[in-house]
Amino acid sequence: MLNLFSIFQNFFNTKEISDDNLKKFSQDHIQRITVNNGSGLFTIILNEMVAAYTAYFGNITEEDLAFAVQQSLTMSTDNLLQTFKDTVSRKEGIIKDTYGKGSPTYQEFFPLGVDEYHQANKSNVETLMSRMVSSATAHIADLGLPFVNLFRDIKDNYTIARNLQLAKKGEVSTERVETGTTRDVVEVQVCKNIHFIGYTFPGNDAECMKFFDQSIIRPSQSSDSDGIGRAAGIITHETTGAVLADVVVDYVGLFTPSKKSKSDGTYKAANAPLGAQRVRFVKPGFISLEVPIIIGDVGDTPLNITLRPE
Repeated sequence: MLNLFSIFQNFFNTKEISDDNLKKFSQDHIQRITVNNGSGLFTIILNEMVAAYTAYFGNITEEDLAFAVQQSLTMSTDNLLQTFKDTVSRKEGIIKDTYGKGSPTYQEFFPLGVDEYHQANKSNVETLMSRMVSSATAHIADLGLPFVNLFRDIKDNYTIARNLQLAKKGEVSTERVETGTTRDVVEVQVCKNIHFIGYTFPGNDAECMKFFDQSIIRPSQSSDSDGIGRAAGIITHETTGAVLADVVVDYVGLFTPSKKSKSDGTYKAANAPLGAQRVRFVKPGFISLEVPIIIGDVGDTPLNITLRPE
């Protein structure tokens, strides 16, 4: 029988999850939020997760992850800017039909015409958003509260995303932040994220699991049975047999984070759905390689490869 009480527990408050594994899990989770944040929907929990991580473990020091977070925020900002333009284009007809194109009220919304909004950029879009919200609020009796809230939400989300993007731009920190905060802040934030993502994709476990790699915090992967797996192995030079570090590893056609091989040539790709997949290996100076693999429900599916120099 389903016990709803268990759903609201803190799953991460256990000695079975070490600090090191919680750190790896958190970093992977941050990267997965970043990869799946094209619409900007998860910008707030991304920022909260980075803050929680920093409070306990210190600043994220991996340059590629910090850059990925900043790129995600940039993408969110750009998408919200475009969303605003598209929404103005759709709603301009309502304003025109309600007041007439030559009316003072229409001019209040569009003093320089609709093209002013179509040509909006990051230097002036917040001013245009504020104007649209103010004008819509002034005429809420005619246009309705949903009309006002639509533009207010776009403006609020854009402001958050833009501020976060500017704060992260160029930031690759190498200093550890020493605080007395316990790991509870990380545990609780991940729990919040689980519920938020579950609310966003109700009943869609496959979509929800794109944000988490629970194999990192599972005591043993030898008897994995969660319906996902990953390729793992070692990458070597075809001619010399030397191990190859910094090889970028990802899946062809899957929207999953890329990984890099370590200094000893070992790699672990991101989690992927079970079954036939193609793993791609890319490193400057070598011929890129795509290798078919059957991902099994056993945690890590072995795949050792060699790369040929160009």
